[in-house]
Amino acid sequence: MNAGCYRILITGLSGSGKSFFAEKLSALGYPAYDADKIYKLSGWFDANGQRHEPPKLLTESFLLGRRFLWSEPVLKTFLEAHRRVLLFGIAHNSKQLSDYFDQIGVLVVESEQVVRNLGQPSSDNAFGKNSQHQVMARADTEAYYHHIPGSWLRLEAREPELLTEELSQKVGFVIPKDRAA
Repeated sequence: MNAGCYRILITGLSGSGKSFFAEKLSALGYPAYDADKIYKLSGWFDANGQRHEPPKLLTESFLLGRRFLWSEPVLKTFLEAHRRVLLFGIAHNSKQLSDYFDQIGVLVVESEQVVRNLGQPSSDNAFGKNSQHQVMARADTEAYYHHIPGSWLRLEAREPELLTEELSQKVGFVIPKDRAA
């Protein structure tokens, strides 16, 4: 991994800022991508592997028996097509697909900030819009950070440029602005 070729996954819980950072960094010229916006990469699947379209508001009945997954063939094709990638996203199987990445970073956010982010009208996340989801988000936040592998980078910056500075320091090279690569 070096400034000429890297594939870095930036993950975190719903509401941690993944889509925000992907959008802002991409606009600044960084090779940042929102996993939720890559065609056919992610979706909700039942135990039989059948894809389901989510409702506007995720209900408990919808969530039971379904998992949000990434397609390994789509991920592999996407990463092969790009020499430099900052991929922002999470799925139930993203940890199992971590070998496709040179490095993994985790956006570390306090639980109350996660709840505030999810509740923003600008958030297109279907999770976090009701009090039940907010209770789940608080509980998930507390448990999630205790299970992060030691090799993953903890990223605490809250502004896009500060995130690239923090990431650059931790990976040992400056993340270049070069979306075309």
